[in-house]
Amino acid sequence: MWVVKLGGSLFSADCLRDWVDRLAASERPLVVVPGGGPFADQVRDAQQRWQIDDAHAHAMALLAMEQMGLMLCALNSGLVPCSNSMAIRSALADGHVAVWMPSRHVLAQNRIQGDWSVTSDSLSLWLAGELGAQGVLVVKSAPLRAAAASAAALQSEGIVDGAFDRFARALVCPVWLVHRQEHAALEALLSEQCPAAVRVVSTTALQADAQDGVAVSVSRT
Repeated sequence: MWVVKLGGSLFSADCLRDWVDRLAASERPLVVVPGGGPFADQVRDAQQRWQIDDAHAHAMALLAMEQMGLMLCALNSGLVPCSNSMAIRSALADGHVAVWMPSRHVLAQNRIQGDWSVTSDSLSLWLAGELGAQGVLVVKSAPLRAAAASAAALQSEGIVDGAFDRFARALVCPVWLVHRQEHAALEALLSEQCPAAVRVVSTTALQADAQDGVAVSVSRT
């Protein structure tokens, strides 16, 4: 089982349907974590305008992810909404792609921080740990120019959210980042054989790669 996080920035991207259709066509068990996209942007606007506290804004942002997730399900009947681990496993057993509806699942977890530092980026890692996933693929719109990067570096560049490094440290399965235009290479990505993907590694491993001459810088330009 792989967890695939589709960034909310794909909402307006022409490649969104390509991603959805390729995910639905894959024979691998897949769980999609949707970003919040413009639905989450509305939450940010509402919080700023009405001075909503972080706890309520966090709950609203989780519902924004669900709005995005339901839209993904509407694009292909092979994707089905799932609100917890049991529903996810049932959907996978039936040959569907599970699209995570996170609100109740996440709000029931006291150890998940309820603010903007924890977005769908970190939540995809948390879910992967809960499910015992084989790996995590995070699809981003930001350009990625690296063979490997630490979670902390990705975090400092603003490519992932502020809690990503903490959640990555608690995860045992591999994590990869890829640009949204790499949808045609989905199966290679899931086989960890796509040269366009960025491998998320520990700082120690990153230093070793640098000594071996592996490209490790990350750029958003």
